[in-house]
This record gives sequence, C-alpha cells and structure tokens, in this order.
Amino acid sequence: MPIQPKKFPEVPKVHEEVVELEKRLAEKKKELVEREEVERYDKELIKEVLKEKLEKPTLSKATPPVAPLPTQKVVVKKAKELKSEKKERQIQLLTDLAFEKGVSHATEVAKKLDDPFILDEFHDTLVDELHNYLVEQGKLKQV
Repeated sequence: MPIQPKKFPEVPKVHEEVVELEKRLAEKKKELVEREEVERYDKELIKEVLKEKLEKPTLSKATPPVAPLPTQKVVVKKAKELKSEKKERQIQLLTDLAFEKGVSHATEVAKKLDDPFILDEFHDTLVDELHNYLVEQGKLKQV
C-alpha cells in the first residue's frame, strides 16, 4: 500500500524539513547544469540529498537544524514498538514517521532496529515517496 504524504497533517517542522530538502535538490540540479551533467534523474538526486543530510547534520549557529534530533529514549521506545511488526509494516511505519516527525527522527529509529535491510528499504521507499510528493506539489516533473 503506497504511503500518501499529503494525508498527514501539516506538521510545521516536517514541512520545513521538506522545504529544506527541496532547496538542496534545486542546488544540486544547478550544480549539475553548471557542470553539464544533466542526465541524472530526480530520484537519484533526492537519494543523494537525503544521504548528505543524514550523514552530516547541520549544526551551525547560522542555520539551526529544522527538526530537533529525537532523544535516545524516544528512539529506543519507538524501535521496540516496531520490532514486533513484519518487515513491510516496519518500512511503512518508518515512512509514516518521517512525514510525521521528520526524516532524521525516522532514520534514527530505523538505525535502532539494527537491520540493514530495513534501513535500506526505508531509504528507498522514502526517496520514492518524497519524489511522488514533490511531483504532486509541482516541484518536480514526472519522468
């Protein structure tokens, strides 16, 4: 069952995080045009932007993080809740969580599940859902 981000209530922190990702995606596209590497697809770029965001969070005073990092206690509790679910359901719940609490929060929970398959599938699903969402919003063109 595909996840529909538009069904989630507008959570300001999450909305801001999506806007931040949109800006970074636009910057990436501009860099590619300048280097004449326009053959990259939007999904590839979204995956790259997400990877950069999750590997090195922005902690500068000039640009505070959009969504605060979740506490360990909250992350561990959520991971324990998800462990009893089937893998497909875990991925769906993690994706829902990304649109409810933010990508960083959902990724921390996914890491605590200690299952590389789930983490990888979650990222792939999140890229697909963000791409679909941005196409629906008119920010990207359907390929």
